[in-house]
Amino acid sequence: MLDPGYPLSNPIALVCSDEYANWVFSESHPTQGRRFTIAEKRLRELAKEQGIGLTGIIADYLPSVEQLECTHSAEYV
Repeated sequence: MLDPGYPLSNPIALVCSDEYANWVFSESHPTQGRRFTIAEKRLRELAKEQGIGLTGIIADYLPSVEQLECTHSAEYV
């Protein structure tokens, strides 16, 4: 269910790349390409059902290790 306080006039930005579908860090790693593909499909469905604008932004670069470490621990990266 959609939070009634969510501003419907603001679209959601989905940053994506076809390369995301090919992510496989290891078989046990939680980030896998199939998870992105499933989540993207579901987000698109829910946005359409709820009348929420969805803006696709094509990712044109891979972040550096330093950029990743702004959000994730060095061990995780």
